[in-house]
Amino acid sequence: MDIEILFFGQLTDISGCHSVKIENPGSTEAVNEWLCKQYPGLVGAKFVMALNNQLIVVPQKITEPSIIACMPPFSGG
Repeated sequence: MDIEILFFGQLTDISGCHSVKIENPGSTEAVNEWLCKQYPGLVGAKFVMALNNQLIVVPQKITEPSIIACMPPFSGG
């Protein structure tokens, strides 16, 4: 089964796309490794990931169907 990865902000420019579907690698840590291999520009980029609308603080297992959003850091006020 596939999962969908969404890119926002400058991550769209780095990846060259708004979204990509990949075979579920099993964990958010594995997704991050895949992203850095597929898009080397992400290696030095700062971004946060959300799994099904929940910010990821520690690596998570991925169940299907899932959506991962990659977002540049943001601040609020």
